[in-house]
Amino acid sequence: MSGLVDYVLWRGDVSLAYSPFNKIDALVFSQITYLNFKGILPESFSESVDLKYFNEKILDKKTEKKLKKNLGPYISPDTFTLLKLCAASVRYGDLKITGFRDIFSKKNCEQFSAFTVSGKNFNCVCFRGTDESIIGWEEDFALSYCDVIPSQTDALEYLKDAMTELKGKFILTGHSKGGNVGMYAAYNVPDKFKKRILTVYNFDGPGFKKEILESEDFKKIEDKIYSVYPGCSIVGMFFEHPKYFEIADSNRHIVMQHDPFTWGIQGNSFINQDKFEDESVFFYKTFNKWYLELSKEQMKSVTERMFGIILNTGVEKLSDIEKDPIVNSAKILNELLKIDFKERHEVLKLVNMFLKAGKGNFPLFESFKPSFSSLAEKMFERKENKL
Repeated sequence: MSGLVDYVLWRGDVSLAYSPFNKIDALVFSQITYLNFKGILPESFSESVDLKYFNEKILDKKTEKKLKKNLGPYISPDTFTLLKLCAASVRYGDLKITGFRDIFSKKNCEQFSAFTVSGKNFNCVCFRGTDESIIGWEEDFALSYCDVIPSQTDALEYLKDAMTELKGKFILTGHSKGGNVGMYAAYNVPDKFKKRILTVYNFDGPGFKKEILESEDFKKIEDKIYSVYPGCSIVGMFFEHPKYFEIADSNRHIVMQHDPFTWGIQGNSFINQDKFEDESVFFYKTFNKWYLELSKEQMKSVTERMFGIILNTGVEKLSDIEKDPIVNSAKILNELLKIDFKERHEVLKLVNMFLKAGKGNFPLFESFKPSFSSLAEKMFERKENKL
């Protein structure tokens, strides 16, 4: 099954003048955003670098090493290959990259990055999804209890700046959290900017609460939003979604389908599935049922405690855990044991609520007769007695 790299190899010698920018092109750049362009791309919208020049004058071994830094275990190593192929191609070589912005703050629980690709009469704003930082993942979880997360605010400010500085129409694209912040920015910009937006591509990004989708501001932009999910979407099943979407076939299983490099592509289109897989439907129904039963205070407390435990071990990136999984798992367990009984019970109660929500959506869950909370409490008691 052909994928993203095959698409660029096949389409690389076809100019955008002959075959206009499409959804696969948008997905290509949503993936390139994961590379570490800090200190490499111009930050101002008044400066730019075209991909051909980047390939011939900037891209060397030292730059390659820097670009690959912090990709992490869940971003495809083919991402850099994709950039090299694009930079050397007829199709993308004349495109100019401008306005690179990168924001990271432990204090604000904030991870944001974007750049804009400009062609003849169009600009494509590309928002990065969640990187491998623990802070980035904690910000994702904050979607459950915050009306607005920092990266959504960053995306809105970025889009307003881009549309003020650059002429022409706009396309927005993003994978995972990048898709979510792109949609957020699109429905929150002033109406004069909304008119200049052609399409917003959301590639397996989380959705929004129902009241947002029913708001007037969202309805003004909804027909321009187009989502693509893999057959077994998990990340994309958080909350509710706009009405226009398609389901891409993937050559991987369960959560690994979140990686767009696994999605099937034929020509300028995705290879489609007729419906979501059972696991995806189960997660969608279970999570959203569970979420509606929780208060914002409960979600905030559990999220902050969970990520606090991880960060207290000294782990800052997903790859840190993978370097020494046994040692880091022991550190995390040790931090768990420091939680007082009442708070630990609250965390476990929420997990048990999730399992109960699952019983109504997936018959197999009826086999979970014992309470997860009580079993987990016994496990902790045994561990504490040994200590």
